[in-house]
Amino acid sequence: MLRVEFEEIITPIILTNGALGLTDEALLIGNDNKILSSLAHPLADGSIAEPLKYEIGTEAAMSAAAGLNGTTSSTDYRGVKVLAAYRYIEFSPSLGWGLVVKQDESEIFDHLRTSVTQAVWVGIVGSALILAIAFVSASNLTRPIRALERAMVRVGKGDRSISLFDTSGDEIGRLTAEFNTMTTSLSHQEQELQIRGAAMDAAHEMIVIIDSSGIIEYINNAFTEETGYSSEEMIGNTMRVLKSEHQSHDFYLDLWGTVLGGRVWTGTLVNKRKDGTEYPEEMVATPITDDEGNVVRIIAIKREISQRIRMESEREISRFLESKNNELERLNEARSEFLSSVSHELRTPLTSILAFSDIIRRNRDDNLKPLQIEQLELISKGGRRLDEMIEELLDVSRSVSGKFTLNRIPFDVQESIEELSSIVMGIFDERRQKLEIVNLLNPTLMNGDRGRIMQVFSNLLTNASKYSPPGSSVEFVARAENDVLEMTIVDQGMGISAEDQQKLFIPFFRAENGQMDGVRGTGLGLVVVKTIVELHGGRIEIDSEVGMGTTVRAWIPGILPEAP
Repeated sequence: MLRVEFEEIITPIILTNGALGLTDEALLIGNDNKILSSLAHPLADGSIAEPLKYEIGTEAAMSAAAGLNGTTSSTDYRGVKVLAAYRYIEFSPSLGWGLVVKQDESEIFDHLRTSVTQAVWVGIVGSALILAIAFVSASNLTRPIRALERAMVRVGKGDRSISLFDTSGDEIGRLTAEFNTMTTSLSHQEQELQIRGAAMDAAHEMIVIIDSSGIIEYINNAFTEETGYSSEEMIGNTMRVLKSEHQSHDFYLDLWGTVLGGRVWTGTLVNKRKDGTEYPEEMVATPITDDEGNVVRIIAIKREISQRIRMESEREISRFLESKNNELERLNEARSEFLSSVSHELRTPLTSILAFSDIIRRNRDDNLKPLQIEQLELISKGGRRLDEMIEELLDVSRSVSGKFTLNRIPFDVQESIEELSSIVMGIFDERRQKLEIVNLLNPTLMNGDRGRIMQVFSNLLTNASKYSPPGSSVEFVARAENDVLEMTIVDQGMGISAEDQQKLFIPFFRAENGQMDGVRGTGLGLVVVKTIVELHGGRIEIDSEVGMGTTVRAWIPGILPEAP
């Protein structure tokens, strides 16, 4: 007869609170068939499977990962026949885990095989007992599985506070402990992600996360502020919406080829905002790879750099201008030295020429012919003109080098203006021009360099005569306003264009009209006049129109108050 020992089978199950035996084991499997928990035994080849990497290929595991529920008698990862129950636990439409609980068939049926020795009717009892064992085993399997399923669903909905309690030492108990550890870890990771997300949103740089196909998964607040695009508009979209016409197709091929090849891309480009305006940016695109080295995400950190470009451009312009200024200073210094040297070298022989010319013109022996006397007059006149030119060159040289000085003393400015008439009248008489001097000054003392101020008067009146036609009139008006000497010279000359007026105080410049009419000049007289006026603390202005004459006004401080 067949004898079945009920206590040997039922009692261990009851005493272990649902444990199936020594070979029972629970497994968690991801959607990709990779194990999420450690295996209790080595693989068939003796190696140890690593969680998240080992892809399990058993019937129960693959069925659970595929979303199925049920039981099966099949071979496990060791190649051993087992009885397994499997179930799919869904967190969301796209995410779930497979759960497999198994036990070796040899352990389940060992007691039955050793007890079946006698009667067929005992086989019926044994079959009933097997069904009872299977029922008890399934109940013991499904009860904690259902509890674990309910807990996982709550975790999937965002509840990280849930914790399961199981005091058994079997695989279900160990799986429960691992579940609790997992939820605690998820809670900590979620807090860490929230902190990092807040930091990314607060960053000044634009941050974009895209997948390997170019679909945007995340943008931070700085990106929205700079481009005008919201998260709703960009997430699920591509970076093409920012594309401008400044980058070529090859540019983007190089960019994508670099990051999809697993390398960091760094560079600058011009993108377009939502309102159509363009902006330059600097971007660092970093690829994120999986365990096999495949690029799964790309993190792009972008910075708007228009201000930096502007500052760099300004610095470059500043360096260029500084270089040119230094070069001009060297040229001015060299020119000043040259003018000073040439002027002194010219003045030495010129002094001798003028001296001998004057001696001969005296004609003490009365043996010079009228033509010879006239030629000597031309020599003296040309020499004096050359001497004036040399003095102007020296004055310009002194002005550029900062060595132009004044000898200030009190003098009667009214008397000086009256003296001026006799100095320049010969020039006006020669050109049959009329000089009208309106001296509105009473005997007036002025503190200044008398010789230089007389030079200003003389130069301006000489210019008015040279650039006015024969028979015309020139008016000179002098008056005192508080402590300022104001003088005005009005001529009826050819006038100066507005463009040329801007260049009149540049050394050696001469207006077009003067050159066309063959009027001699060096382009230094007005430069010297302006220097003298400004050294006295004054200013000079020129108002002219082509064909309508020229008006020159100068204001020179220094008039002394009348004695009480």
